[in-house]
Amino acid sequence: MNRKTTIKILKFGIIAFVTTFSVLFAQTFDNKVSIFKKYYKIEPTDKIKTPAIFEVYTKDDISSFEVYDKTAGKFIYYELVNEHVNKNYSIFDAQTNKKIPELTDDNLETKISINPYSEFSKKEFILRTKKPSVIDKISLDFKNYQNFPLIIRVYDLDNAKILVNKTFLTKKYVDFPKTNSSQLLIEISYRQAFDLYEITAHSKDLNTSIKKVKFLARPNHEYMLFYEPAILNYLVSRVDEGNLQRLQYRIKAKLVGPYNNKYFQEPDQDKDGVIDRIDNCPSVANPEQKDNNNNGIGDACEDFDLDGILNYMDNCPELANFSQADTDKDGVGDACDNKDDRLLESSPYIMYASIIFMLLIIVGSVVFIITKEKTKGAE
Repeated sequence: MNRKTTIKILKFGIIAFVTTFSVLFAQTFDNKVSIFKKYYKIEPTDKIKTPAIFEVYTKDDISSFEVYDKTAGKFIYYELVNEHVNKNYSIFDAQTNKKIPELTDDNLETKISINPYSEFSKKEFILRTKKPSVIDKISLDFKNYQNFPLIIRVYDLDNAKILVNKTFLTKKYVDFPKTNSSQLLIEISYRQAFDLYEITAHSKDLNTSIKKVKFLARPNHEYMLFYEPAILNYLVSRVDEGNLQRLQYRIKAKLVGPYNNKYFQEPDQDKDGVIDRIDNCPSVANPEQKDNNNNGIGDACEDFDLDGILNYMDNCPELANFSQADTDKDGVGDACDNKDDRLLESSPYIMYASIIFMLLIIVGSVVFIITKEKTKGAE
């Protein structure tokens, strides 16, 4: 085999390898698929030969979801439309007893902004129905990329019983045993500001809106609807699929399933070896899971001294020090540092010895110069 033939074979092999790798790579899933526990297949009622807008009604148990183009291996843009809105309940501020219409209008453009008034703040709402109704689930709509509350508690005011007892929010809804009530107290604990768009009660007794998903579909492409994310504040990149407001060929589609997502992986956002579902501080690495006050929140995620700085970042976690001053740069804040690790400050005798040494050098230099001048004069 001569040199030219060898080079040609190598070139062919490289091209074949790159082509095969590209095809395989194009067929792989977006890695964000692994955060979802379940999915539905989206099947149109008729086959399409040109791009068309698919319209599919969602299920009651779906709150947070994404539309996925399986063929392209990408999440795609979609619009959510609410139909037949007729809610038989209202949301009130528990402190002022004022109705908050923004939280029941099925409009994701309206919201209320909630800001912390202390290091660990609480906001309470009351969900009131027109008559006692059987409720077993409450959904809360936040934006996917924003900060989110930490803990939710739900209390049945009519029957004086706890339905959800200080549970970490890992998804946008909470389930609880069915209760027949006309008033539920919803308590949300949080540290950072967040926007709340909707609070939805799930009940066969209450007439809620029917949600329809619209997206632009392409011929010979398979589509899926992934839902029930294990991460509340997830963020995925969606491919823009055109203006869905324009008149376009529309076709009905249906959800088939549900199926368990075989690519699902229990998330560990802080990479501390403890999965979020059982991590007492899921956003900050704390493999030891220390919780000295046994309140269910890891010490790393708390702010013991209430200075606005979480323990894991606080250089003096048990004594308030807003400035975080650390003069000797030893990692311990001045407020609780009993020892100055700077050499001269911690050992003042070194400073005095240095001054004496410098004086001796100066005196010695002067004596040397005088002696040398006298020697020259004598010569």
